[in-house]
Amino acid sequence: MDSVCRTLTQVGSAIENVVKVNVWLSDLADFAAFNEVYAAYFQAGPAFNVEVEVQALDRQRAVI
Repeated sequence: MDSVCRTLTQVGSAIENVVKVNVWLSDLADFAAFNEVYAAYFQAGPAFNVEVEVQALDRQRAVI
């Protein structure tokens, strides 16, 4: 998420302008941890998000 914020800043935007986020998790058991991090970045109100479990992803990585 830090990388997403940096990229948004570089193009003159901010996390507050994000309206939708697609997230692919390698294990939906990580959903609660993801939501905790997600909520920390979207404190003013979360962007609409879609979470999908994808078994083929490297289990050490989350793709945002």
